[in-house]
Amino acid sequence: MTGGLDLIDQGRRLLWMTGQTRLRLIESELALGLTFCIVVENDLHMGEFDAAQRFKGKLEHLIALLRRSVNATAGLPGEQMEELQSRLAKLERRVSAVESRLERRAAVKRPQLV
Repeated sequence: MTGGLDLIDQGRRLLWMTGQTRLRLIESELALGLTFCIVVENDLHMGEFDAAQRFKGKLEHLIALLRRSVNATAGLPGEQMEELQSRLAKLERRVSAVESRLERRAAVKRPQLV
């Protein structure tokens, strides 16, 4: 009968390890998202509008991936989930600010129709 308990313990341990691995992956993706924001902001500051647009596309893709990953993460304690959701919301606000800057820059770059 102890063999069955060992399997249950191993299963729980594997679930915990899977959750922790997924958590580290999401944390890495959040850090990558912040890095992309910095790159876009620097590109805008340096006048590299086309490069900023390219990174904005990568950033949008990463945000969509992060939303799916955070929503699909089960088994993490409540405070860890809240922390992930909070960090994702913070990243989304920063991305929104970057997108606003890109839109303003694009409006300045476009010729005005009279």
